[in-house]
Amino acid sequence: MKKILISMMLLMSVASVYAQTENDEMSKEINQAIEASIGTLNFSELMTTQMQPLVEQGVIKAEKLQPLIKDVEAWMVPLLKEKMAALYRQHFTLEEMKQVNAYISSPIGQKFMKLTPKFSAAGMEIVTTPEAQKKIQEILMRYLGTE
Repeated sequence: MKKILISMMLLMSVASVYAQTENDEMSKEINQAIEASIGTLNFSELMTTQMQPLVEQGVIKAEKLQPLIKDVEAWMVPLLKEKMAALYRQHFTLEEMKQVNAYISSPIGQKFMKLTPKFSAAGMEIVTTPEAQKKIQEILMRYLGTE
């Protein structure tokens, strides 16, 4: 009985060490992916583009734009990293994270990451046009009144 108990304890400690090692490796892969994606995102440039109309309208003084962006970035980036890490853990295995990082670090992965914000902005421009809004409203009305 003593041998079985000792064997079980040894097995549990080996499993615990393995799980910790895998968890550390997963954290490393997740952090690598997050750093690559946030670095490529260029948060400051994205915020400047989004906030520039407020400067042009006189809502924000031009000299206050960069300090404002730095404050938002200081608050948002850690939160973004935390949320992204949770999503990566939820949806990817360790092996998949290794594949994600291999892709992100490849030349085509870097190109894709750099262009993603432009693609997203283009998509938002399309759906916010008056024509698109009118068509979406027409389609929505067909479904609201038919039941």
